[in-house]
Order: sequence, then structure tokens, then C-alpha cells
Amino acid sequence: EKVSNQVTHLLDSEEVCNVDYVLEVSSPGFDRILITQDHFNRYLNEKVKVKLKWLVNNRKNINGVIKSANAEYVLINENNENYEIKYDSIDSARLKIWSGEIKMSKEILNVVDAVSNEKGVDKEIIFDAIETALATATRRKYTKDVDVRVSIDRATGNYKTYRRWTVLSDDDPEFTSPDAQILHAYATKQHNEIEIGDSIEEEIESVPFGRIAAHTAKQVIVQKVREAERLRIVESYENKIGELIMGIVKRVEHNGVLIDLGNNTEGFIEKDDLIPREAIRNGDRIRAYLKEVRTESKGPQLFLSRTHPDFLIKLFSLEVPEVGQDLIEILSAARDPGVRAKISVKSNDPRLDPVGACVGMRGSRVQSVSNEIAGERIDIILWDENPAQFVINAMSP
Repeated sequence: EKVSNQVTHLLDSEEVCNVDYVLEVSSPGFDRILITQDHFNRYLNEKVKVKLKWLVNNRKNINGVIKSANAEYVLINENNENYEIKYDSIDSARLKIWSGEIKMSKEILNVVDAVSNEKGVDKEIIFDAIETALATATRRKYTKDVDVRVSIDRATGNYKTYRRWTVLSDDDPEFTSPDAQILHAYATKQHNEIEIGDSIEEEIESVPFGRIAAHTAKQVIVQKVREAERLRIVESYENKIGELIMGIVKRVEHNGVLIDLGNNTEGFIEKDDLIPREAIRNGDRIRAYLKEVRTESKGPQLFLSRTHPDFLIKLFSLEVPEVGQDLIEILSAARDPGVRAKISVKSNDPRLDPVGACVGMRGSRVQSVSNEIAGERIDIILWDENPAQFVINAMSP
């Protein structure tokens, strides 16, 4: 009444309405009691909990969906059975949507947006994780082994919960749990066209997205996000095997070096793939050769190498433009990491000296590559079709 008087005074003093009007101030949200025909018509197809003053069809409480309302009665459908309930028989009627559920719906959408943006994971994966968590929390309410499915509306965040029974053939030896399975002969009594392998679903009360469900959801989301991130890394790098990767040393361990490659991605250089006696410190920026991408569920996925012979070839490809232009080919490489290396080269242009091009002006190109691999001495050998001549070239100082 106080609010109504305040608003009425404001409307009259500001002359907002120049015609006669009726001001109705109602309780906010979905927690209000439904009394009149207009109330029920306003929430058609919504769930309602009705408490009756006396028995109607041997029922004192009815939980169903509002189908229609006329001047005499409201029609409530519960489990595919209609109840015509006169208004004077209703003790109380409330929508089965509570304010906390509306708040949690918004929280679900906020969680999905935040995790998806932060981790770069598809929103559908986050929704699936929350649905799994809510289904797990629902199953904990039952002492029996039931099958539960939760469906979240991707637009509003509202969710519904269904209990499921899988339809099995009448002589199926796998029929062990009547709480989650049903024989085909019994299933056809309720659903004539149902087939073996289909599921029968019955909507049940949803658990609130509370502390327990949130804790379960957190565990599931963390696991799903981790799996999605690892899959994203595999998909991003599986086509880059054999390429050079640049990164920053994140941590030096006894069995190798962890490299930060950016975008929440890490690579690992095992001890055997490190150049002996090379000084590597946290924060150093280094190059490495991507030799393997693993799809394991735990541990590092991207394995790098600084001792691989192809690492040397890739470094020369960066320093010698003629290699990238296919004027010079580096046919093979051999290394004693940290000590000495040899590469064989040939020219596709008879006017071009492949050895001189790889050495560079005053040895600048070969020296740049040598500095990258801890001062490893590099011999550049002219390739020859004659194996004997090629050996002579390789053995010459």
C-alpha cells in the first residue's frame, strides 16, 4: 500500500497519465500465490504446486503444468492426466520456480561465459560439464542406481531433469537394473511405437545449483576444460611436427626443460634432447624442433628437441634465403650435439656456390646458426652424386 501510494503520487504530480487508470502493485518474482483466473492464464505451461482444501480425485496435492483457466476452474496436467480444479477448492497455488533457481540460471550463464572466454573452450563443452554435474548431484538423492539426464536451455540457463529407462529386449541377459532399464514388453504398454535401444524419460524435480552441485560441477568443468585444452593443443600442433618452435623457458627440471609457447600451451625438452653443457636459465628465449605430439591424458604433449639433425637444417633455412627459395638444397645433416656437425648441400642453380651461400659473408650465416646451438662447430659439405667423391668431400678438413 505504501509503494502504491508513492507511485500514484508521482504519476499524478508529473502528469504522466492524463486518463483514468488502475495501479496494481504485485509481489515480485515467481513466488507470488496464484489466485484468480488471470493469474493462472499469465503462467500457462508453467509448473505449479497446488494444495487443495479437500480431496479432488483422491488427491490433496497436485504438482503439474497449467494448461488452461476459465471462469469456473483451472486445468492442471500431471503425468499426462488432467485435473479440473475449481478455484474455491484451492488452498494455495504457487509456481514451482523459485527465485534461487532464476538466480542460479544466470549464474550458470555467467560461469559458461567466463570459463569459455578465459580458457578458449567451446561453450557447449562447459554446458555439457554442468549438465553432467547436475545429473550426478541428482543421482545422489536416490539410493538406487538410476539414470538421469539434465538439459540446460542455452539461452536462459534454465534446466530440467529427466529420469531415464533404457528399453531392452525381453530376453536380454544384460537386464540387471530395473531402476535404469525396462523390458520392451512393458515399455510398449506406455509407448506403442518405442523400439529396443530407445529411452523412456520422465521429468523429475531438479536439484538446485547449490554448494554440492557447484562443487561437483567445478570438478567436472576442470576435467572437461583440461581435456578440451589438450585436444585443442593436439589439433593446433599436429600439423606443425617438423617445424621450429619459439618459446620462453618456464622451468628447468632434472629431467628436462619446460617451455612456455603462449596461449596456455607448454612444450617439453627431455634431457636427451638438450645440447650437453648448454646453459639454460628461466626466462631465456630459445628455439627448438617439434619432433612429437602425444595425445596422452596426462603429462606433457608437445615434445621438442635441440639435438635433432633436422633442427640444424631448419636453422639454416632461416638464415639462408636461397634455401627457402629452393635454389639450394640441404640434403642431410649429422650431429654430435654441442661438439660438431656436418651438412651436405647442393645447388639447383649452376651459377650459385652452395657452400659459400651457407657460410655467408665472413662466415656470418654459419656463425649465427652455431651461436644458436651452443657454439657447435659446423662443416658444410658439397654433395656429389658419386659416393666416393662425396666421402672425400666429407672427410676433407
